[in-house]
Amino acid sequence: MYPGERLIEEMAGRFPNVGESYACHLENYSGELLPHLFLWDLIGEIVEALLNDADWRAAWGPVLEFLEARSTQGDPEDDDVIDGSFLLSLPFPASPGYAIVGQLGPSLAKRFAQLRPSG
Repeated sequence: MYPGERLIEEMAGRFPNVGESYACHLENYSGELLPHLFLWDLIGEIVEALLNDADWRAAWGPVLEFLEARSTQGDPEDDDVIDGSFLLSLPFPASPGYAIVGQLGPSLAKRFAQLRPSG
């Protein structure tokens, strides 16, 4: 089991939009969950919604809140995948979708600032 699998499987079970992405990911990768790749793709979906759907927060806000909550629990596996795959993969300043950074909760925002002080 890769670090982060438990986190992603829990998200897929809780949030239908993540569950759909999870099912597609498994289909595309012969049934194997690759957490870092999955989160990279998930960020793309969240940013796409932010840019093109006025109601994006209804679909994706709970996912961000879930990640916020998990980022405060001190689980090394969760922290590794949240930091290394989610936060480090967010868009850069002046890139479309960088506004997602402003939607992070306080724990994720602090960690993001530590990981990428220049944004």
